[in-house]
Amino acid sequence: MSSWVNEQCLKKGQTREESVKAYGEMATIFNEYAVEIQYVAPKKCADLLSEYFPSKEGVKVLDMACGTGLIAQFLKANGFSYIDGVDPAQGMLDVAKTTGVYNKLICSYIGVGDEKLPLDDDFYDAVAVSGGMGQNMMPCNAIHEMIRLVKPGGYIINLFREEILTTVDEFKDRLEPLMDSLEKAGKWKRIARTVYPEYQVDKVGIINIHQVC
Repeated sequence: MSSWVNEQCLKKGQTREESVKAYGEMATIFNEYAVEIQYVAPKKCADLLSEYFPSKEGVKVLDMACGTGLIAQFLKANGFSYIDGVDPAQGMLDVAKTTGVYNKLICSYIGVGDEKLPLDDDFYDAVAVSGGMGQNMMPCNAIHEMIRLVKPGGYIINLFREEILTTVDEFKDRLEPLMDSLEKAGKWKRIARTVYPEYQVDKVGIINIHQVC
């Protein structure tokens, strides 16, 4: 299954639309794929977010690039009750809906062009992202949407494969400089940047935690 994903979803030169179509087509077996590759990053993301909100009451979380709902299920298990999700692949959202943990699900690209998500500024206490940035996935520009949607003092937790910083043109020499420039501009501040070897069975991850200013 891993080779299929690499060829159909993560192939260089493929359009974002082609990749999203492929993700939608594999939605019903994506969770099996996650088990196959020992993809533990969603649980890590949920557990980290829980540390910043000892009391979960009234906390609003946006699960960005939510896929089939892996993060949200862990968030729910940790006590969060208000979780919205957004993803461009309707097939993924159809599976996510069956989990019963989301307040609202939105089918949309994120950070593509100048179009904003149909969500209010400063609405969420946190944005959670795991594996949402990669080949043919959310672009660097999605960072601006994350910041727009989180209220001052809220948190953004973003986990991705370390390799995208050197192998994917969209992020190479762009993503981390953008993060730094936004901090210098007073939009957010970095709480942590951590190498995460357990991201999945054969991939090292990076954990970025920021607080919106």
